[in-house]
Amino acid sequence: MQILSLNFLFYKPFKTCNEEEIIIQMKYDYHTPSYTILALFSATGAIIGEVLTALQGILPYRIWIPYDYTPILLFWLTSLHEMLALIFGTFVNIATEILLLGFCLQMCAQLEFFTHRLQRMVEPDEKKEVCNLLTNVPNRNRLSEHVYYHLRIIRFAEMVNEIFSEILFVQFFASILILYSSVYYLSSHLTVIDFMKLTIFTFCMFVQIFVYCWAGNEVILKSTGLSEAACQIDWILMTISERKDLLMIMKRSIRPIKFTSSFLVTLSLDSYANVNTNNKTNVFLSYYLI
Repeated sequence: MQILSLNFLFYKPFKTCNEEEIIIQMKYDYHTPSYTILALFSATGAIIGEVLTALQGILPYRIWIPYDYTPILLFWLTSLHEMLALIFGTFVNIATEILLLGFCLQMCAQLEFFTHRLQRMVEPDEKKEVCNLLTNVPNRNRLSEHVYYHLRIIRFAEMVNEIFSEILFVQFFASILILYSSVYYLSSHLTVIDFMKLTIFTFCMFVQIFVYCWAGNEVILKSTGLSEAACQIDWILMTISERKDLLMIMKRSIRPIKFTSSFLVTLSLDSYANVNTNNKTNVFLSYYLI
């Protein structure tokens, strides 16, 4: 079992160094509570639907129960048990998704810090300030610390992917299995109530997968965008040694930072598009066969 310590994020070079970087950090921090509110809103709607179903004398979910639940007390205790299970599962799911989403957004913020510092490094009026941004040795090669910072970000991403790869595999396998089952059931049961419930549930599953893929895709875009940022730097103001270091950064950024869930899928919008396309094909085939 591996434990990931996040204390290094509070120290240089990961720590924000100026007001512009604080604004960048706040921009990425905004996404996490927004998704939490969205998930809680969806869970609240599901709980309200369960209560309305229970008021009609029907269990919220059809499950096998080893006792007779027709007495009013047992019926409401069973219904309460199902509601609490939904609430508990929702919080566990939100915690898992927010944790991985937070790591991805934090990596995006660090990569944007890195890009911002590279672009500021050769500005004439700020040479000395940026030179001392990551180190207390003014005469040292300015880019050597940036190379070290880049390697630290890559190592951070590798540790996160190593820890969460199995979790992502289970999450994606279960989500895709449930998604395909829901789409098939949706195509074969055309009652209005079932159609509305499954449509909302299927939409939520698509949103869940989209959040994972969007976060991973942002990391890919930020990591590959380092080459373009390096090209925009005024190389004339740099020494030959610094140019070599910058070429190392550009060469490494050709291979993007990716999050993979074992062999199943890579977190990117291309993977999400493939899942979405396959589900649409499944709907059309199921409808045609019926």
